[in-house]
Amino acid sequence: MTQKRMFKLAVAGCVLGIIAAVLSRFNVIPLIQVKDISFLTAFIFPAFAVLGCYFVKTRPIIGGFSLLVSAAGGIIFLSIFYIIPAAFLVTSGFLSILLKEEPQLVPNK
Repeated sequence: MTQKRMFKLAVAGCVLGIIAAVLSRFNVIPLIQVKDISFLTAFIFPAFAVLGCYFVKTRPIIGGFSLLVSAAGGIIFLSIFYIIPAAFLVTSGFLSILLKEEPQLVPNK
């Protein structure tokens, strides 16, 4: 059950991260000038989040670190646009690193 929750949080963080990268290109908040950020840099960290989503199910430790890197880099480069996606990514990253999924017992036939 925890693995499904981690995956849903990671996917929500990915989608919101991509939306944040797109919104950073427009002058949505006129007080914050983020036009110095290149378009490629804005999409690098949501790409790490997508990789983290992929690895959360197969290799949770690698996926968790990828989600944490995505959250930290997004906060540094996209600042206010990446606060909500970073919250989702940090939560799912720590859940995937710290929690171990119980192996399910399959009855022998």
